[in-house]
Amino acid sequence: MSLPATWRQLQLFDFVPVRDPRFRSAEPLFSDPQLTAIAAVQDWLVFAAGSHVTLLDRTLFEPVQRFSAYAPEYTLTFLRPVPRLAIVVTVAEKHGAPAVLKVWDLHKVAGLDAAAAADADAMRHRYIAEVRIQAGGGGAPLSAVLFNDSLTCVAVGSAAGSVVLVRGELLRDRGAKQRLVYAGADPVTGVAFHRSDELLYVATTSRVFTLLASGRNRGQPLRVLSTDTGAAVGAMALDARDSRLLVASLDGFAYYSPVGRAQLVAFAVPKRQLLRLFRDYLLVVCPPADAPLGAAKPARVLILDMRNTHVAFSLALPGLAVAHVFPAAAGREAYVLATDGVLYRLAEKPLNQQVEAVLQRQLYPIALALAQQHGLDAATILRINRLHAESLCDKLDYASATQKYCDCLASFAGSPAGPVRDGLDDFVIDVVTRFKAVSHIHHMTTFLARLHELRLADGDHLTLLLCCYCKLNMAPELDAFIAGFDLGPDLGAPLPDSGKLNFLLVVNLLRECGYFSQAILLLYKLNHPRVIAEVQLNDLHDYPACLSYIQTLPVNELLAILIDYLKKLLDVMPLETTKLLIDVFTGKYRPAATHSLFSSDKILPEDPPEKNVEETSSYVPSYTAILGYLSNTLKQDDIESALEETTVQEPTYLPPRPSLVYSCFIDHSREFVVFLEACHETFEMYQGSTQEREDLIMTLFEMYCSISAEQTDENELWAGKATSFLEEQVEMIDKTKALMIAHMYGLQINDVFVKAKVAGADENAFRFAQNNGDIDKAFQIVREFGESKPAFYTKMLRFVASSKEIFQKASRKDFQYLLDKITQHKLATPLEVLKILSSNECSSVGIVKDYLIDYFGNVNKEIKNNEKLIELYEAESTSYNVKLSELQSQPFMLQNDLCSSCELKLEFPLIHFKCKHSHHQRCLSENTYIPDTNNSSSDPRCPLCASEIQNVQAIRENRHRANTEYDTFKMKLDESDDRFKVICEYLGRGAMDYEIC
Repeated sequence: MSLPATWRQLQLFDFVPVRDPRFRSAEPLFSDPQLTAIAAVQDWLVFAAGSHVTLLDRTLFEPVQRFSAYAPEYTLTFLRPVPRLAIVVTVAEKHGAPAVLKVWDLHKVAGLDAAAAADADAMRHRYIAEVRIQAGGGGAPLSAVLFNDSLTCVAVGSAAGSVVLVRGELLRDRGAKQRLVYAGADPVTGVAFHRSDELLYVATTSRVFTLLASGRNRGQPLRVLSTDTGAAVGAMALDARDSRLLVASLDGFAYYSPVGRAQLVAFAVPKRQLLRLFRDYLLVVCPPADAPLGAAKPARVLILDMRNTHVAFSLALPGLAVAHVFPAAAGREAYVLATDGVLYRLAEKPLNQQVEAVLQRQLYPIALALAQQHGLDAATILRINRLHAESLCDKLDYASATQKYCDCLASFAGSPAGPVRDGLDDFVIDVVTRFKAVSHIHHMTTFLARLHELRLADGDHLTLLLCCYCKLNMAPELDAFIAGFDLGPDLGAPLPDSGKLNFLLVVNLLRECGYFSQAILLLYKLNHPRVIAEVQLNDLHDYPACLSYIQTLPVNELLAILIDYLKKLLDVMPLETTKLLIDVFTGKYRPAATHSLFSSDKILPEDPPEKNVEETSSYVPSYTAILGYLSNTLKQDDIESALEETTVQEPTYLPPRPSLVYSCFIDHSREFVVFLEACHETFEMYQGSTQEREDLIMTLFEMYCSISAEQTDENELWAGKATSFLEEQVEMIDKTKALMIAHMYGLQINDVFVKAKVAGADENAFRFAQNNGDIDKAFQIVREFGESKPAFYTKMLRFVASSKEIFQKASRKDFQYLLDKITQHKLATPLEVLKILSSNECSSVGIVKDYLIDYFGNVNKEIKNNEKLIELYEAESTSYNVKLSELQSQPFMLQNDLCSSCELKLEFPLIHFKCKHSHHQRCLSENTYIPDTNNSSSDPRCPLCASEIQNVQAIRENRHRANTEYDTFKMKLDESDDRFKVICEYLGRGAMDYEIC
């Protein structure tokens, strides 16, 4: 007998043959030829022989009890346990008498002694319940007996074609009622209860039908399920999970529902008996097939997996037949009793062994079905799918292999963090390596797309997927990927490690392939505004859309883009860009709510438009003018209200330093001026650094100067702006730099500094006049500041004599003015003046004639005055010497009547001094006169002349020290700029006198 080719034959069960321990003995056990029924309960195997029942230990196969269940004239034909209980139901028959049904509690029976159990009279009332079945048919044998799980309903079918229902609580022996529910001509071969116990399946030799198990049915079938075929005895089973009836035929198996045939499963093998096991397993006993003469005719026991349509077990019994098959009370086992008395215990292998056995035969679909049906872990399912995929790759079936690799990803997606998830990277690398050939890129793309769909892809995987889309020109898939690529928390869960996406590589590839819109959309979702601006400006040249987009960004991102691309934006859209810069750098910027980045109706120019030079150079350079230019439809009142509104709003950020964008305004001087003016107006509001403000002021001043130097009709306007701005910012601006810048562009600003009385401004103005040869301006400065700074007179004289042209511009009156001031302030000697004037060949004596005449006249006058003073000093000295000699050598008469101290009349004792002062002696007491400590004598001195005497003595002592303190003299000589003056002072103090008089 050969099995159908469509049914794979596997060995998923182990079998153990058990021989009867008492085989061929006088009291055999399950090898007894008279054995008519056998079953298994939790602890025992129960079999019947004649009218006796034997309990056999299920493990040791030793008899536990043997009792007489019926009278000796009865033969036990049916024995079946109640599910999950140690209770069995037996049916015995006797020719010409009703069959007897008994319910036994095996625990009670097992506790009896052997003598009582063997006595039929003693066991007559040991059962739980007894029912005598009045089956119709004139004593025909019973062909089918079945009861429900609660033993409240028993269906009995006979060979005469009748069906009897016995109802009652048999477990409690509360009586039972019998009713004939069907009587037909064909023998009944099988009965089965529907799960509701209200419907009964009945099979005869010719048809299959249903009966109502409750109420009255008047002996008629409720519904005939099959009219052309019936079932053999034992060839019917019930699928307990869905209550469908399974009937075996020569061609296969037919499933019947309560309303008709539901399914037909082809299995063209002769079948003698069916036994429904656990899950989807069906045990089939096949009779011995026809064999050549002299050959053994083996019977076969099959266990079929009805769900997966494969043979899970096959056992051939050469030369034997199967006597009985029955399930174990618990567990995944079944028993087969052969006619030779050998009991075969069939046990399902562990699931992992089943899977390994199937994998060894490379039956991967069956292994996967087993793993999924039995709920094996993700690691096992992953291994099966991976082995299947590798096998398909070896067979060059890459399309199917790709699908299996995609199935592997489901195991990773459904597994939490652990060993399975940790192997994802290695798995992906292995698959990508297998499909790295150019011819397999589409397979790799399918795999990576599934990886992304399950949210298992990291940045590298996404990068590779997008590259594959681009290389294969899969625009719809590319659009779908980017449309579903959400990173924001409000749009969806972020992809793992999406931050590591090599977006630069992907975007560059998209740009090379011409997918600019996709590149922008991807960058938009990845939040890379800088690259978006780069694509808009460099590839699409869509400057309005780019400017519209960047105005929706936060200020820090906007500033970064402006620094990189400001030059290009200014070249194309100078006014709009300048306005945006002003808003950003003055704190007025507010991100816009919408942009035109994805507008479908915009026209993309091929090349950047050229700016209108006349238009951008003729407008009035101010922020108000730009706002009015951009808002031509607005009235002036609207513009002012817009300006007022932007001014009132409080800034939400600290404006950046304007110097960041100075270099971008090359060739855009007018826009630069407008930008600087706006920044300068709002600088005080944000309290920027002093250095930054000075740089801003200096830059704006330089721009005014540079524009004023251009050959346009507005030179005077810009020069006036520069001068006015300098007057306003004279305190803040760097004077040296301002002068240098003004000099570079030929702008006169010294008057501003002079007017502001800046230190050194007059000298700078004088030097500027000298450099420009402006003698009138130089004389104006000298006349204004000469009295406070007399050095100007000498500098002016040198300037006038410096060149022939300037010398000729000076009048005689100017020369006379300078010479008079030089003489008045003693700034130079006549020799120095002559030396200055002699440097110019145009000088003549006539210019200095009056100066020299006046000078020499003054010198002669001074000489005469000095001579008169000498004569006066000599006469005074002679007079003093004569008086001194008279005081030392000749007596003189005193005519003082009053005391010089108290101004009272002189009285003795009194003292006269040579200074012609007279004093009472009492007036010269120690209380009023302190003698000189340096005077060694104790002679009193005139208190009125004492201070003068001390001063004279101090002068004499200083003159004496001047002769001896050489170090002091040398130090003063080194420190002084006029050494001759120092020497003259020392000589005047008598430093060269050898004797002090």
